[in-house]
Amino acid sequence: MKMFRLLALMFILLFGGPAHAGPDTVSDIADAVLDLRRMQDLHLWAQSGRDGAGWPDRTSEGVAETEKREDALLARLRALPAEAISAEESVLYASMVEDLEARQGERVCRRELWDVNHMVGWHRAIAPAVEQAYDGGADAALLAAWRGFPSYVTTEIENLRTGLALGYSAPRSVVARVVAQLDGLIAPIPVAQAAIDGSPGQASREQMILEPLIAYRKFLATEYALRAREALALSANRDGATCYEALIRTFTTLPRTPRQIYELGLNATADNEAAILRVGAAAADEGVLAVVRRMEAADPGFSSEAELVAYSADSVERGRKGVAPYFTAMPAQTVRTVPTPPVLRGSGSGTRYERRLDPATPAMFWLSAEAWEVTSRAEAESTAFHETYPGHHLQTATANAQLAHPLGDILINAAYSEGWARYGERLAEEADLYSSVAPSILRRAWSARGLVADPGLHVFGWTRDQTIDYLVASGAVDSDAAAAMVDRMAAIPAQLVAYDTGALEILALRAKAQKQLGAAFSIAEFHDIILKPGPAPLATLARQVDLWIQNKRVAADTAAP
Repeated sequence: MKMFRLLALMFILLFGGPAHAGPDTVSDIADAVLDLRRMQDLHLWAQSGRDGAGWPDRTSEGVAETEKREDALLARLRALPAEAISAEESVLYASMVEDLEARQGERVCRRELWDVNHMVGWHRAIAPAVEQAYDGGADAALLAAWRGFPSYVTTEIENLRTGLALGYSAPRSVVARVVAQLDGLIAPIPVAQAAIDGSPGQASREQMILEPLIAYRKFLATEYALRAREALALSANRDGATCYEALIRTFTTLPRTPRQIYELGLNATADNEAAILRVGAAAADEGVLAVVRRMEAADPGFSSEAELVAYSADSVERGRKGVAPYFTAMPAQTVRTVPTPPVLRGSGSGTRYERRLDPATPAMFWLSAEAWEVTSRAEAESTAFHETYPGHHLQTATANAQLAHPLGDILINAAYSEGWARYGERLAEEADLYSSVAPSILRRAWSARGLVADPGLHVFGWTRDQTIDYLVASGAVDSDAAAAMVDRMAAIPAQLVAYDTGALEILALRAKAQKQLGAAFSIAEFHDIILKPGPAPLATLARQVDLWIQNKRVAADTAAP
Protein backbone atom coordinates (compact mmCIF):
# COMPACT_ATOMS: atom_id res chain seq x y z
CA MET A 1 0.00 0.00 0.00
CA LYS A 2 2.83 2.42 0.85
CA MET A 3 4.52 1.70 -2.48
CA PHE A 4 1.21 2.28 -4.30
CA ARG A 5 0.75 5.65 -2.63
CA LEU A 6 4.33 6.58 -3.46
CA LEU A 7 3.70 5.80 -7.13
CA ALA A 8 0.46 7.79 -7.01
CA LEU A 9 2.28 10.79 -5.55
CA MET A 10 4.94 10.54 -8.27
CA PHE A 11 2.15 10.57 -10.86
CA ILE A 12 0.68 13.71 -9.33
CA LEU A 13 4.05 15.46 -9.48
CA LEU A 14 4.52 14.48 -13.12
CA PHE A 15 1.03 15.25 -14.42
CA GLY A 16 -0.36 17.85 -12.10
CA GLY A 17 -2.11 17.81 -8.77
CA PRO A 18 -3.59 20.11 -6.19
CA ALA A 19 -2.61 23.77 -6.42
CA HIS A 20 -3.37 24.39 -2.74
CA ALA A 21 -1.03 24.08 0.20
CA GLY A 22 -1.47 21.35 2.79
CA PRO A 23 -2.81 17.79 2.64
CA ASP A 24 -5.24 16.77 -0.08
CA THR A 25 -8.89 16.27 0.87
CA VAL A 26 -11.90 14.59 -0.72
CA SER A 27 -13.54 18.01 -1.08
CA ASP A 28 -10.47 19.49 -2.82
CA ILE A 29 -10.43 16.69 -5.37
CA ALA A 30 -14.21 16.92 -5.84
CA ASP A 31 -13.78 20.63 -6.63
CA ALA A 32 -11.21 19.76 -9.29
CA VAL A 33 -13.37 17.00 -10.79
CA LEU A 34 -16.34 19.37 -10.91
CA ASP A 35 -14.26 22.04 -12.67
CA LEU A 36 -13.15 19.49 -15.26
CA ARG A 37 -16.68 18.28 -15.89
CA ARG A 38 -17.98 21.81 -16.29
CA MET A 39 -15.20 22.50 -18.76
CA GLN A 40 -15.89 19.43 -20.91
CA ASP A 41 -19.61 18.61 -20.56
CA LEU A 42 -21.80 20.59 -22.93
CA HIS A 43 -24.93 19.62 -21.02
CA LEU A 44 -23.53 21.37 -17.95
CA TRP A 45 -22.56 24.32 -20.13
CA ALA A 46 -26.15 24.64 -21.30
CA GLN A 47 -27.56 24.35 -17.77
CA SER A 48 -25.30 26.84 -16.00
CA GLY A 49 -23.77 29.01 -18.73
CA ARG A 50 -20.04 29.57 -19.07
CA ASP A 51 -19.77 33.35 -18.87
CA GLY A 52 -17.58 33.47 -21.95
CA ALA A 53 -15.25 30.73 -20.65
CA GLY A 54 -15.38 28.91 -23.97
CA TRP A 55 -16.80 25.72 -25.39
CA PRO A 56 -15.60 22.21 -24.56
CA ASP A 57 -12.37 21.36 -26.37
CA ARG A 58 -13.10 18.22 -28.39
CA THR A 59 -9.96 18.35 -30.50
CA SER A 60 -7.54 15.43 -30.17
CA GLU A 61 -5.29 17.67 -28.08
CA GLY A 62 -8.21 18.67 -25.86
CA VAL A 63 -9.28 15.04 -25.35
CA ALA A 64 -5.70 14.06 -24.47
CA GLU A 65 -5.47 16.90 -21.96
CA THR A 66 -8.75 15.84 -20.35
CA GLU A 67 -7.52 12.26 -20.04
CA LYS A 68 -4.26 13.43 -18.46
CA ARG A 69 -6.18 15.47 -15.90
CA GLU A 70 -8.50 12.54 -15.16
CA ASP A 71 -5.51 10.28 -14.55
CA ALA A 72 -4.00 12.83 -12.18
CA LEU A 73 -7.27 13.18 -10.26
CA LEU A 74 -7.59 9.41 -9.90
CA ALA A 75 -4.01 9.27 -8.61
CA ARG A 76 -4.85 11.92 -6.02
CA LEU A 77 -7.86 9.92 -4.85
CA ARG A 78 -5.87 6.71 -4.57
CA ALA A 79 -3.18 8.53 -2.60
CA LEU A 80 -5.62 9.65 0.11
CA PRO A 81 -5.16 7.81 3.40
CA ALA A 82 -8.26 6.12 4.80
CA GLU A 83 -8.42 8.53 7.74
CA ALA A 84 -8.80 11.45 5.30
CA ILE A 85 -12.17 10.07 4.07
CA SER A 86 -15.03 10.81 6.45
CA ALA A 87 -18.18 8.68 6.60
CA GLU A 88 -20.13 11.56 5.03
CA GLU A 89 -17.66 11.70 2.14
CA SER A 90 -17.39 7.95 1.54
CA VAL A 91 -20.04 7.78 -1.19
CA LEU A 92 -18.63 10.84 -2.94
CA TYR A 93 -15.15 9.33 -2.79
CA ALA A 94 -16.34 5.96 -4.13
CA SER A 95 -18.34 7.66 -6.88
CA MET A 96 -15.35 9.68 -8.06
CA VAL A 97 -13.09 6.62 -8.14
CA GLU A 98 -15.72 4.60 -10.01
CA ASP A 99 -16.40 7.40 -12.49
CA LEU A 100 -12.73 8.03 -13.28
CA GLU A 101 -11.89 4.33 -13.56
CA ALA A 102 -14.85 3.76 -15.86
CA ARG A 103 -13.80 6.70 -18.03
CA GLN A 104 -10.34 5.19 -18.37
CA GLY A 105 -11.93 1.95 -19.56
CA GLU A 106 -14.17 3.81 -22.02
CA ARG A 107 -11.27 5.38 -23.87
CA VAL A 108 -11.12 2.38 -26.18
CA CYS A 109 -14.51 3.48 -27.55
CA ARG A 110 -13.13 6.76 -29.00
CA ARG A 111 -16.61 8.19 -28.51
CA GLU A 112 -15.65 11.66 -29.76
CA LEU A 113 -15.16 10.11 -33.23
CA TRP A 114 -18.76 8.89 -33.65
CA ASP A 115 -20.79 11.09 -31.32
CA VAL A 116 -24.03 11.42 -33.29
CA ASN A 117 -26.84 10.73 -30.86
CA HIS A 118 -30.55 11.54 -30.87
CA MET A 119 -30.87 10.66 -27.17
CA VAL A 120 -28.06 12.65 -25.51
CA GLY A 121 -26.36 14.46 -28.38
CA TRP A 122 -24.83 17.92 -28.00
CA HIS A 123 -27.50 19.48 -30.25
CA ARG A 124 -30.11 18.52 -27.67
CA ALA A 125 -28.08 20.13 -24.90
CA ILE A 126 -27.93 23.48 -26.68
CA ALA A 127 -31.55 23.59 -27.91
CA PRO A 128 -32.86 25.74 -25.02
CA ALA A 129 -29.85 28.05 -25.32
CA VAL A 130 -30.50 28.51 -29.06
CA GLU A 131 -34.04 29.60 -28.33
CA GLN A 132 -32.81 31.96 -25.64
CA ALA A 133 -30.19 33.47 -27.96
CA TYR A 134 -32.93 34.45 -30.42
CA ASP A 135 -35.14 35.82 -27.69
CA GLY A 136 -35.52 39.58 -27.90
CA GLY A 137 -34.37 39.84 -24.31
CA ALA A 138 -31.01 38.11 -24.86
CA ASP A 139 -28.19 40.30 -23.59
CA ALA A 140 -24.72 40.85 -25.02
CA ALA A 141 -23.05 38.58 -22.44
CA LEU A 142 -25.30 35.67 -23.38
CA LEU A 143 -24.71 36.20 -27.08
CA ALA A 144 -20.96 36.53 -26.56
CA ALA A 145 -20.87 32.95 -25.29
CA TRP A 146 -21.86 31.78 -28.78
CA ARG A 147 -18.76 33.13 -30.50
CA GLY A 148 -16.97 29.84 -30.00
CA PHE A 149 -19.80 27.75 -31.44
CA PRO A 150 -18.67 27.76 -35.11
CA SER A 151 -15.28 26.39 -34.08
CA TYR A 152 -16.95 23.77 -31.86
CA VAL A 153 -19.10 22.54 -34.76
CA THR A 154 -16.10 22.48 -37.11
CA THR A 155 -14.29 20.24 -34.62
CA GLU A 156 -17.30 17.92 -34.37
CA ILE A 157 -17.38 17.53 -38.15
CA GLU A 158 -13.62 16.93 -38.31
CA ASN A 159 -13.88 14.32 -35.55
CA LEU A 160 -16.62 12.47 -37.40
CA ARG A 161 -14.57 12.44 -40.61
CA THR A 162 -11.60 11.08 -38.69
CA GLY A 163 -13.83 8.44 -37.16
CA LEU A 164 -15.02 7.24 -40.55
CA ALA A 165 -11.42 6.93 -41.72
CA LEU A 166 -10.43 4.92 -38.63
CA GLY A 167 -13.43 2.56 -38.51
CA TYR A 168 -15.82 4.36 -36.13
CA SER A 169 -19.28 5.65 -36.98
CA ALA A 170 -22.76 6.06 -35.60
CA PRO A 171 -25.53 3.85 -37.06
CA ARG A 172 -27.28 5.30 -40.11
CA SER A 173 -30.74 5.07 -38.54
CA VAL A 174 -29.53 7.13 -35.57
CA VAL A 175 -28.06 9.73 -37.91
CA ALA A 176 -31.46 10.08 -39.62
CA ARG A 177 -33.12 10.77 -36.28
CA VAL A 178 -30.54 13.44 -35.43
CA VAL A 179 -31.08 15.12 -38.80
CA ALA A 180 -34.82 15.25 -38.08
CA GLN A 181 -34.12 16.84 -34.69
CA LEU A 182 -31.82 19.42 -36.28
CA ASP A 183 -34.59 20.28 -38.74
CA GLY A 184 -36.87 20.93 -35.79
CA LEU A 185 -34.21 23.05 -34.10
CA ILE A 186 -33.37 25.11 -37.17
CA ALA A 187 -36.88 25.69 -38.56
CA PRO A 188 -38.10 28.27 -35.98
CA ILE A 189 -34.94 30.43 -36.21
CA PRO A 190 -35.62 33.80 -37.90
CA VAL A 191 -33.95 34.17 -41.28
CA ALA A 192 -32.35 37.49 -40.48
CA GLN A 193 -31.11 39.16 -37.33
CA ALA A 194 -29.22 42.38 -36.75
CA ALA A 195 -25.59 42.26 -35.65
CA ILE A 196 -25.11 42.12 -31.88
CA ASP A 197 -25.52 45.62 -30.45
CA GLY A 198 -24.93 46.96 -33.95
CA SER A 199 -21.19 47.01 -33.24
CA PRO A 200 -18.90 46.97 -36.31
CA GLY A 201 -17.17 43.67 -37.00
CA GLN A 202 -19.29 41.56 -34.64
CA ALA A 203 -20.65 38.35 -36.07
CA SER A 204 -24.40 38.11 -36.49
CA ARG A 205 -26.48 35.41 -34.89
CA GLU A 206 -26.62 33.72 -38.29
CA GLN A 207 -22.86 33.43 -38.48
CA MET A 208 -22.54 32.29 -34.88
CA ILE A 209 -25.51 29.94 -34.55
CA LEU A 210 -27.63 29.34 -37.63
CA GLU A 211 -24.89 28.80 -40.21
CA PRO A 212 -22.96 26.24 -38.09
CA LEU A 213 -26.17 24.32 -37.38
CA ILE A 214 -27.08 24.25 -41.07
CA ALA A 215 -23.54 23.18 -42.00
CA TYR A 216 -23.64 20.36 -39.45
CA ARG A 217 -27.06 19.23 -40.61
CA LYS A 218 -25.92 19.24 -44.26
CA PHE A 219 -22.78 17.25 -43.39
CA LEU A 220 -24.79 14.59 -41.56
CA ALA A 221 -27.53 14.31 -44.17
CA THR A 222 -25.17 13.99 -47.12
CA GLU A 223 -21.52 13.10 -46.54
CA TYR A 224 -21.84 11.29 -43.19
CA ALA A 225 -25.10 9.39 -43.73
CA LEU A 226 -23.74 7.83 -46.91
CA ARG A 227 -20.78 6.34 -45.03
CA ALA A 228 -22.32 5.66 -41.62
CA ARG A 229 -22.60 2.03 -40.65
CA GLU A 230 -25.78 0.19 -41.53
CA ALA A 231 -25.30 -2.23 -38.65
CA LEU A 232 -26.68 -1.20 -35.27
CA ALA A 233 -24.28 -3.39 -33.31
CA LEU A 234 -21.45 -1.60 -31.53
CA SER A 235 -19.29 -4.59 -32.41
CA ALA A 236 -19.32 -3.26 -36.00
CA ASN A 237 -17.10 -0.40 -34.82
CA ARG A 238 -13.39 -0.78 -34.32
CA ASP A 239 -12.79 -2.38 -30.89
CA GLY A 240 -16.58 -2.41 -30.51
CA ALA A 241 -16.86 -5.56 -28.39
CA THR A 242 -14.24 -4.29 -25.95
CA CYS A 243 -15.98 -0.94 -25.88
CA TYR A 244 -19.31 -2.57 -25.06
CA GLU A 245 -17.88 -4.37 -22.04
CA ALA A 246 -16.37 -1.07 -20.86
CA LEU A 247 -19.77 0.59 -21.23
CA ILE A 248 -21.38 -2.13 -19.10
CA ARG A 249 -19.00 -1.04 -16.34
CA THR A 250 -19.87 2.62 -16.98
CA PHE A 251 -23.61 2.15 -16.75
CA THR A 252 -23.83 -0.56 -14.09
CA THR A 253 -20.68 0.15 -12.00
CA LEU A 254 -20.11 -3.61 -12.02
CA PRO A 255 -17.39 -5.58 -13.88
CA ARG A 256 -19.84 -7.90 -15.65
CA THR A 257 -19.48 -9.49 -19.06
CA PRO A 258 -22.08 -9.32 -21.84
CA ARG A 259 -22.73 -13.04 -21.32
CA GLN A 260 -23.41 -12.53 -17.59
CA ILE A 261 -25.83 -9.69 -18.38
CA TYR A 262 -27.58 -11.76 -21.05
CA GLU A 263 -28.08 -14.77 -18.77
CA LEU A 264 -29.27 -12.57 -15.91
CA GLY A 265 -31.86 -11.18 -18.29
CA LEU A 266 -33.05 -14.60 -19.44
CA ASN A 267 -33.57 -15.72 -15.84
CA ALA A 268 -35.31 -12.50 -14.78
CA THR A 269 -37.56 -12.55 -17.85
CA ALA A 270 -38.61 -16.13 -17.10
CA ASP A 271 -39.52 -15.09 -13.54
CA ASN A 272 -41.51 -12.13 -14.86
CA GLU A 273 -43.42 -14.28 -17.34
CA ALA A 274 -44.38 -16.72 -14.60
CA ALA A 275 -45.62 -13.79 -12.51
CA ILE A 276 -47.66 -12.46 -15.46
CA LEU A 277 -49.52 -15.73 -15.76
CA ARG A 278 -50.17 -15.72 -12.01
CA VAL A 279 -51.14 -12.04 -11.60
CA GLY A 280 -53.14 -12.07 -14.83
CA ALA A 281 -55.13 -15.16 -13.76
CA ALA A 282 -54.23 -16.84 -17.03
CA ALA A 283 -56.45 -19.58 -18.38
CA ALA A 284 -54.90 -22.99 -18.92
CA ASP A 285 -54.34 -22.37 -22.63
CA GLU A 286 -53.28 -18.71 -22.28
CA GLY A 287 -49.67 -17.67 -22.83
CA VAL A 288 -47.94 -14.51 -21.65
CA LEU A 289 -48.62 -12.53 -24.82
CA ALA A 290 -52.30 -13.49 -24.73
CA VAL A 291 -52.59 -12.18 -21.16
CA VAL A 292 -50.93 -8.90 -22.11
CA ARG A 293 -53.18 -8.52 -25.16
CA ARG A 294 -56.25 -9.19 -23.02
CA MET A 295 -55.22 -6.40 -20.66
CA GLU A 296 -54.56 -4.04 -23.55
CA ALA A 297 -57.97 -4.75 -25.09
CA ALA A 298 -59.66 -3.78 -21.84
CA ASP A 299 -57.72 -0.52 -21.54
CA PRO A 300 -59.83 2.54 -22.53
CA GLY A 301 -56.84 4.57 -23.70
CA PHE A 302 -57.15 8.33 -24.31
CA SER A 303 -59.32 10.53 -26.49
CA SER A 304 -56.80 13.37 -26.83
CA GLU A 305 -53.31 14.54 -26.00
CA ALA A 306 -54.71 16.82 -23.31
CA GLU A 307 -56.41 13.88 -21.60
CA LEU A 308 -53.12 11.93 -21.51
CA VAL A 309 -51.29 14.92 -19.99
CA ALA A 310 -54.01 15.44 -17.36
CA TYR A 311 -54.11 11.73 -16.49
CA SER A 312 -50.34 11.61 -16.14
CA ALA A 313 -50.31 14.70 -13.92
CA ASP A 314 -52.99 13.11 -11.73
CA SER A 315 -50.94 9.91 -11.51
CA VAL A 316 -47.94 11.94 -10.36
CA GLU A 317 -49.99 13.49 -7.56
CA ARG A 318 -51.44 10.10 -6.54
CA GLY A 319 -47.93 8.73 -6.46
CA ARG A 320 -46.69 11.56 -4.25
CA LYS A 321 -49.42 11.00 -1.69
CA GLY A 322 -49.56 7.22 -1.91
CA VAL A 323 -45.90 6.41 -1.29
CA ALA A 324 -45.38 8.83 1.61
CA PRO A 325 -45.81 6.07 4.27
CA TYR A 326 -42.85 4.21 2.74
CA PHE A 327 -40.40 7.01 3.46
CA THR A 328 -39.32 8.91 6.56
CA ALA A 329 -39.76 12.21 4.67
CA MET A 330 -40.83 13.39 1.23
CA PRO A 331 -38.77 15.90 -0.75
CA ALA A 332 -40.01 19.51 -0.91
CA GLN A 333 -39.12 20.04 -4.57
CA THR A 334 -42.09 19.64 -6.91
CA VAL A 335 -42.27 18.32 -10.48
CA ARG A 336 -44.24 19.56 -13.52
CA THR A 337 -45.83 17.31 -16.14
CA VAL A 338 -45.47 18.88 -19.60
CA PRO A 339 -45.57 17.64 -23.21
CA THR A 340 -42.28 17.13 -25.06
CA PRO A 341 -41.22 20.36 -26.83
CA PRO A 342 -41.93 20.55 -30.58
CA VAL A 343 -38.25 20.23 -31.59
CA LEU A 344 -38.12 16.68 -30.16
CA ARG A 345 -41.55 15.40 -31.16
CA GLY A 346 -41.57 12.32 -33.33
CA SER A 347 -37.77 11.95 -33.13
CA GLY A 348 -37.73 8.91 -30.85
CA SER A 349 -36.34 10.82 -27.88
CA GLY A 350 -39.08 9.49 -25.60
CA THR A 351 -40.59 10.50 -22.29
CA ARG A 352 -38.03 11.53 -19.71
CA TYR A 353 -37.40 13.19 -16.35
CA GLU A 354 -35.22 16.30 -16.19
CA ARG A 355 -33.89 17.34 -12.82
CA ARG A 356 -33.40 20.91 -11.61
CA LEU A 357 -30.51 21.76 -9.31
CA ASP A 358 -32.39 24.57 -7.57
CA PRO A 359 -34.82 22.93 -5.11
CA ALA A 360 -37.13 25.94 -5.44
CA THR A 361 -37.50 25.28 -9.18
CA PRO A 362 -39.82 22.43 -10.21
CA ALA A 363 -38.23 19.50 -12.03
CA MET A 364 -39.69 18.52 -15.41
CA PHE A 365 -41.52 15.35 -16.41
CA TRP A 366 -41.39 15.59 -20.22
CA LEU A 367 -44.18 13.48 -21.66
CA SER A 368 -44.27 12.17 -25.25
CA ALA A 369 -47.91 13.17 -25.42
CA GLU A 370 -48.00 13.25 -29.22
CA ALA A 371 -48.27 9.44 -29.02
CA TRP A 372 -51.56 9.62 -27.09
CA GLU A 373 -53.44 7.48 -29.61
CA VAL A 374 -51.21 4.45 -28.94
CA THR A 375 -50.61 5.03 -25.21
CA SER A 376 -52.60 2.94 -22.74
CA ARG A 377 -53.62 4.10 -19.29
CA ALA A 378 -51.57 1.26 -17.84
CA GLU A 379 -48.46 2.55 -19.61
CA ALA A 380 -49.19 6.15 -18.58
CA GLU A 381 -49.49 5.18 -14.91
CA SER A 382 -46.39 3.02 -14.86
CA THR A 383 -44.38 5.71 -16.66
CA ALA A 384 -45.53 8.44 -14.28
CA PHE A 385 -44.49 6.43 -11.22
CA HIS A 386 -41.16 5.51 -12.84
CA GLU A 387 -40.31 9.11 -13.72
CA THR A 388 -41.61 10.94 -10.63
CA TYR A 389 -42.94 9.33 -7.40
CA PRO A 390 -41.60 6.97 -6.19
CA GLY A 391 -39.08 6.91 -9.07
CA HIS A 392 -36.62 9.43 -10.47
CA HIS A 393 -37.96 12.63 -8.95
CA LEU A 394 -38.27 11.30 -5.42
CA GLN A 395 -34.75 9.87 -5.58
CA THR A 396 -33.15 12.93 -7.17
CA ALA A 397 -34.89 15.53 -5.01
CA THR A 398 -34.11 13.56 -1.84
CA ALA A 399 -30.40 13.36 -2.70
CA ASN A 400 -30.19 17.00 -3.83
CA ALA A 401 -31.54 18.19 -0.48
CA GLN A 402 -28.48 16.84 1.33
CA LEU A 403 -25.60 16.74 -1.11
CA ALA A 404 -22.16 16.53 0.46
CA HIS A 405 -20.75 18.35 -2.58
CA PRO A 406 -22.25 19.79 -5.83
CA LEU A 407 -20.38 17.09 -7.76
CA GLY A 408 -22.70 14.53 -6.22
CA ASP A 409 -25.47 15.80 -8.48
CA ILE A 410 -23.36 15.11 -11.57
CA LEU A 411 -21.85 11.70 -10.79
CA ILE A 412 -25.11 9.85 -11.33
CA ASN A 413 -24.66 6.26 -12.41
CA ALA A 414 -27.50 4.73 -14.40
CA ALA A 415 -27.67 1.47 -12.44
CA TYR A 416 -28.51 3.42 -9.31
CA SER A 417 -30.85 6.03 -10.82
CA GLU A 418 -32.63 3.81 -13.35
CA GLY A 419 -32.49 0.85 -11.01
CA TRP A 420 -34.27 2.88 -8.35
CA ALA A 421 -36.91 4.04 -10.85
CA ARG A 422 -37.54 0.45 -11.95
CA TYR A 423 -37.76 -0.55 -8.28
CA GLY A 424 -40.20 2.37 -7.90
CA GLU A 425 -42.58 0.70 -10.36
CA ARG A 426 -42.72 -2.30 -8.05
CA LEU A 427 -43.07 -0.10 -4.96
CA ALA A 428 -46.05 1.62 -6.58
CA GLU A 429 -47.67 -1.79 -6.89
CA GLU A 430 -46.98 -2.52 -3.22
CA ALA A 431 -48.57 0.82 -2.32
CA ASP A 432 -51.67 -0.15 -4.34
CA LEU A 433 -51.31 2.89 -6.61
CA TYR A 434 -52.21 1.20 -9.89
CA SER A 435 -55.83 1.65 -10.88
CA SER A 436 -56.06 -1.87 -12.33
CA VAL A 437 -54.02 -5.04 -12.62
CA ALA A 438 -52.91 -4.04 -16.14
CA PRO A 439 -49.89 -1.90 -15.11
CA SER A 440 -48.62 -4.77 -12.97
CA ILE A 441 -48.76 -6.99 -16.05
CA LEU A 442 -47.22 -4.37 -18.33
CA ARG A 443 -44.24 -3.59 -16.12
CA ARG A 444 -43.36 -7.27 -15.91
CA ALA A 445 -43.83 -7.80 -19.64
CA TRP A 446 -41.13 -5.24 -20.43
CA SER A 447 -38.85 -5.46 -17.40
CA ALA A 448 -35.53 -7.33 -17.85
CA ARG A 449 -35.91 -7.71 -21.62
CA GLY A 450 -33.31 -4.99 -22.08
CA LEU A 451 -30.80 -7.24 -20.31
CA VAL A 452 -31.30 -9.74 -23.13
CA ALA A 453 -31.88 -7.52 -26.15
CA ASP A 454 -29.05 -5.02 -25.60
CA PRO A 455 -26.13 -7.49 -25.49
CA GLY A 456 -27.97 -9.57 -28.07
CA LEU A 457 -27.92 -6.64 -30.49
CA HIS A 458 -24.43 -5.34 -29.75
CA VAL A 459 -22.41 -8.51 -29.16
CA PHE A 460 -24.32 -11.70 -29.97
CA GLY A 461 -25.25 -11.03 -33.58
CA TRP A 462 -28.92 -10.10 -33.31
CA THR A 463 -30.29 -8.22 -36.32
CA ARG A 464 -32.47 -5.13 -36.15
CA ASP A 465 -35.57 -7.13 -37.10
CA GLN A 466 -34.75 -9.89 -34.62
CA THR A 467 -34.39 -7.36 -31.80
CA ILE A 468 -37.63 -5.61 -32.76
CA ASP A 469 -39.48 -8.92 -32.87
CA TYR A 470 -38.17 -9.86 -29.42
CA LEU A 471 -39.38 -6.58 -27.93
CA VAL A 472 -42.77 -6.77 -29.67
CA ALA A 473 -43.22 -10.34 -28.39
CA SER A 474 -43.34 -8.91 -24.86
CA GLY A 475 -46.69 -7.32 -25.70
CA ALA A 476 -45.52 -4.11 -24.01
CA VAL A 477 -44.63 -2.23 -27.22
CA ASP A 478 -45.78 -2.12 -30.82
CA SER A 479 -43.42 -2.31 -33.79
CA ASP A 480 -42.96 1.47 -34.04
CA ALA A 481 -42.09 1.81 -30.36
CA ALA A 482 -39.78 -1.21 -30.63
CA ALA A 483 -38.00 0.35 -33.61
CA ALA A 484 -37.50 3.56 -31.63
CA MET A 485 -36.20 1.53 -28.68
CA VAL A 486 -33.74 -0.34 -30.90
CA ASP A 487 -32.36 2.95 -32.22
CA ARG A 488 -32.07 4.15 -28.65
CA MET A 489 -30.08 1.01 -27.82
CA ALA A 490 -27.88 1.70 -30.83
CA ALA A 491 -27.32 5.31 -29.73
CA ILE A 492 -26.50 4.49 -26.09
CA PRO A 493 -25.05 0.97 -25.98
CA ALA A 494 -25.35 -0.81 -22.59
CA GLN A 495 -27.44 1.96 -21.00
CA LEU A 496 -30.59 -0.17 -21.12
CA VAL A 497 -28.99 -2.94 -19.08
CA ALA A 498 -28.58 -0.54 -16.15
CA TYR A 499 -32.32 -0.48 -15.32
CA ASP A 500 -32.83 -4.03 -14.21
CA THR A 501 -29.25 -4.58 -13.09
CA GLY A 502 -29.82 -1.84 -10.52
CA ALA A 503 -33.38 -2.85 -9.65
CA LEU A 504 -32.45 -6.47 -9.06
CA GLU A 505 -29.54 -5.38 -6.82
CA ILE A 506 -31.81 -3.13 -4.73
CA LEU A 507 -34.40 -5.90 -4.40
CA ALA A 508 -31.69 -8.37 -3.38
CA LEU A 509 -30.40 -5.97 -0.72
CA ARG A 510 -33.92 -5.45 0.58
CA ALA A 511 -34.55 -9.20 0.77
CA LYS A 512 -31.24 -9.66 2.60
CA ALA A 513 -32.11 -6.95 5.13
CA GLN A 514 -35.60 -8.35 5.71
CA LYS A 515 -34.23 -11.85 6.27
CA GLN A 516 -31.50 -10.77 8.68
CA LEU A 517 -33.50 -8.18 10.62
CA GLY A 518 -36.89 -9.85 10.74
CA ALA A 519 -39.38 -7.75 12.71
CA ALA A 520 -36.75 -5.02 13.18
CA PHE A 521 -36.77 -4.30 9.42
CA SER A 522 -38.21 -0.90 8.49
CA ILE A 523 -38.99 -0.21 4.84
CA ALA A 524 -38.77 3.55 5.41
CA GLU A 525 -35.36 3.24 7.07
CA PHE A 526 -34.16 0.94 4.29
CA HIS A 527 -35.16 3.56 1.72
CA ASP A 528 -33.23 6.18 3.70
CA ILE A 529 -30.09 4.06 3.45
CA ILE A 530 -30.56 3.70 -0.30
CA LEU A 531 -31.54 7.30 -1.09
CA LYS A 532 -30.04 9.82 1.30
CA PRO A 533 -26.33 9.38 0.49
CA GLY A 534 -27.17 9.94 -3.19
CA PRO A 535 -26.19 7.93 -6.29
CA ALA A 536 -23.66 5.33 -5.18
CA PRO A 537 -21.85 2.59 -7.10
CA LEU A 538 -23.71 -0.66 -6.50
CA ALA A 539 -20.86 -2.22 -4.51
CA THR A 540 -20.83 0.84 -2.23
CA LEU A 541 -24.60 0.62 -1.87
CA ALA A 542 -24.26 -2.99 -0.72
CA ARG A 543 -21.70 -1.98 1.90
CA GLN A 544 -24.03 0.76 3.18
CA VAL A 545 -26.86 -1.73 3.62
CA ASP A 546 -24.57 -4.25 5.32
CA LEU A 547 -23.43 -1.58 7.78
CA TRP A 548 -27.03 -0.58 8.50
CA ILE A 549 -27.98 -4.20 9.16
CA GLN A 550 -24.98 -4.60 11.45
CA ASN A 551 -25.80 -1.42 13.39
CA LYS A 552 -29.47 -2.43 13.75
CA ARG A 553 -28.49 -5.85 15.10
CA VAL A 554 -25.99 -4.38 17.55
CA ALA A 555 -28.62 -1.92 18.78
CA ALA A 556 -31.13 -4.73 19.23
CA ASP A 557 -28.59 -6.85 21.15
CA THR A 558 -27.70 -3.89 23.36
CA ALA A 559 -31.34 -3.19 24.15
CA ALA A 560 -32.09 -6.83 24.97
CA PRO A 561 -32.44 -7.60 28.72
